[in-house]
Amino acid sequence: PRKSWFIRTTAFKEEMLANNRAIRWYPAHIQTGRFGNFLESNVDWALSRERFWGTPLPIWVCEETGYREAIGSYAELLAKPDVTGLEMWEAAKAKHPDLSEHLKVHKPYIDAITYASPKAPGKRMRRVPEVIDCWFDSGAMPFAQWGWPHRGEEDFRDQFPADFISEAIDQTRGWFYSLLAISTLLFSERAAGASSCTRPYPHPYKNCIVLGHVLGEDGQKMSKSRGNVCDPWDVFDHQGADALRWYFLSAAPPWNPRPFSERLVAEVVQKFLGTFKNTYAFFVLYANIDGFDPARDRCDRPPETLPLHLRHLDRWLLSEFHRLIRTVREEMEDFDATRATRAIEAFLEDLSNWWLRRSRNRFWRGELTVEKRWAYTLLYDVLEGLVRLCAPFVPFITEDIYQNLVRSVYPDAPESVHLSTYPEHDADRIDDALARKMTLLRQIVGLGRSARNTSKIKNRQPLARLVVGGVEEEADFRELLPLLQEELNVKTVTTGGKREAFLSYAIKPNFKALGASAHGRHIPRIKEALAHLEDPTESARRLQGGEILSIEIDGETVPLSADLVEIVPHPKPGWVVAEEGGRFVALDTEITEELRLEGYAAELINKIQFMRKNANFEVTDRIRLYYSENDTLERVFAVHGAHIEAETLAVTTRKGIPQDEEGVNVKTWRVNDLTVTLGVERVG
Repeated sequence: PRKSWFIRTTAFKEEMLANNRAIRWYPAHIQTGRFGNFLESNVDWALSRERFWGTPLPIWVCEETGYREAIGSYAELLAKPDVTGLEMWEAAKAKHPDLSEHLKVHKPYIDAITYASPKAPGKRMRRVPEVIDCWFDSGAMPFAQWGWPHRGEEDFRDQFPADFISEAIDQTRGWFYSLLAISTLLFSERAAGASSCTRPYPHPYKNCIVLGHVLGEDGQKMSKSRGNVCDPWDVFDHQGADALRWYFLSAAPPWNPRPFSERLVAEVVQKFLGTFKNTYAFFVLYANIDGFDPARDRCDRPPETLPLHLRHLDRWLLSEFHRLIRTVREEMEDFDATRATRAIEAFLEDLSNWWLRRSRNRFWRGELTVEKRWAYTLLYDVLEGLVRLCAPFVPFITEDIYQNLVRSVYPDAPESVHLSTYPEHDADRIDDALARKMTLLRQIVGLGRSARNTSKIKNRQPLARLVVGGVEEEADFRELLPLLQEELNVKTVTTGGKREAFLSYAIKPNFKALGASAHGRHIPRIKEALAHLEDPTESARRLQGGEILSIEIDGETVPLSADLVEIVPHPKPGWVVAEEGGRFVALDTEITEELRLEGYAAELINKIQFMRKNANFEVTDRIRLYYSENDTLERVFAVHGAHIEAETLAVTTRKGIPQDEEGVNVKTWRVNDLTVTLGVERVG
């Protein structure tokens, strides 16, 4: 058998197990599972390799007696008696002056160096031919990078042990082990005499994230033969490095194997980066239109004239932003980038699709009033903080935004977002009670949207009433109702409604349950009797309350409990009801002539805005508006013409479409039940 040099790691098995128990592993099961099991079955480390490339094993052996010496440094080697063989390196260096000094301790130069044996006069000490296992080099990294123990003492003590390392799952038998084994050999209590630098566990790393492997989109190992290989450089070119980073951070915990493809990364671009850019672009667009300068025009507190529901909305946004900062810091302290990035995604959704959605009119209309300045200031502060918060995750887009958003306004700000301070939360800003109310409100919004969908009435069509039930315990909930009115486009919202006012009930047999009961033979007669109940709604109420419904069949009383029947709710005419978790909304679907005309106006505004965008008009461009002759349209413009003009920046509105007039963009639309032709023309 081939001979090899070994390190007796088995003698330190218990110390390595103790060291492992002190390390925080992510996922935790690695500690006692894959890595712990490997340590339990530890064998001595076969250190030597018979190769040319590698770190030479620094052992010199007497050619006569076999006496061995381990040499700790090049200086120690040169200090030995009667050293010879240095001329090989000196000749090579003279011939090639650019040779690195590091090469003199490698083959073939180190092999030429011999010295006098202390055990056999006249005999030489020669280096053994083997090199060291490269995994030993990897495990020596914490020490070798500083040149410790020969130098770098201060740097080494400052940086060791590492707070965090990360590599793939296969490194449980590679780098993770070599680091731990060498460190334990050096710094265990039994090695203290040799090291004089003992360390408390854990070392050489305190936390370790074990990465899962990257797979093809089909969930299989990437292979050219399978055709599931995805070149990351293509993803960089098409989607950007930030998109790739965010995908790997947010898609799943890093220790999970995960599929990878450009399509999956592109979804991240749309979901997160697209929303981030669009929210930032919204601020820039309207701030430039209004000439808002964050340094000059900022407003540090909400004005007294701000409506109460908007005060609550703004306070909620600040509360959620400081909650986000706290969450991201806590998750990153716990080495969980996935939870941190998902929290950022959730907040960005709140910012763009709730706060900004409900605040758009504050930016669209009027002069730069104090109310508008406050809205700009709030959005600016949140965006600026969000840029700093996201910088470690998406360093390129945040740097780009930071330069325009911050440096262009404050030239004395840090040169880069990555040189700025990381956000810290203000606990006093976090309002849990307000968060619960806003969560409830948005749940009600979800029910309202569901009712809208059921009714098949577009959200642009205003409706008269929404009744909310099951929220009576929320005393201050009413302060937020204007947000509900705006979001669901209803004229009034009332709370405290009772289901019975909007629902009637039918009772049908539960055929499966009845078939398994003693009443199975009566199913046809039971079905008929239930269809002819005098007051099915009252019977349903009693059944839901736990009472028994008794019906007569051929002189026999058949008792029915709630589990033997199905109670089917039906909204009363003119209403649609949606309910969940004990709460419900009832939507009045009657559309009066007044509401119908307002709905036409909203649809027309939507079509005109689309035409403006399609014609590449600037947001601030004024237009002339034309519409086809139609009695209904004339009534719409008679009632809502001023509103339509204000929303679309129309300076004039004229009946009739110009024929073949250059500069007029014309399009025919279906607006509810009308066919309408519209024309838009830029002024000036």
